[in-house]
Amino acid sequence: MATERQMAQLFSRLLSFARAEKTVSYSEIAGLVSLDMNNPSDRDYLGHLLGFISSAEAHEGRPMLSAVVWHKGENTIGAGFQKLGTELGLRRSNDDDDSFLVREVQRAFATWKPS
Repeated sequence: MATERQMAQLFSRLLSFARAEKTVSYSEIAGLVSLDMNNPSDRDYLGHLLGFISSAEAHEGRPMLSAVVWHKGENTIGAGFQKLGTELGLRRSNDDDDSFLVREVQRAFATWKPS
């Protein structure tokens, strides 16, 4: 179970990347909450944390904040992101993985851009 401190730290870092209009790797974010991406259970746990944050954001009418977290050195994101987008009703029937991801990243940047 995620601690309140872990959630707050992770949320804060995701916001800072969205505000800076930058993406971040899973491994960098994992280190923030003392998780190791080489450990399968830590990878699953990080996915759970990111999914929880994105679900909470979507329920508030905001984009999936986990859109800023990508695989290091790749232009991809975890498969759980796409599945969650469908479950939350954010992914359109004509979306492919790339178009949905790009739209959510752009929405996250626009939502959290400093005024």
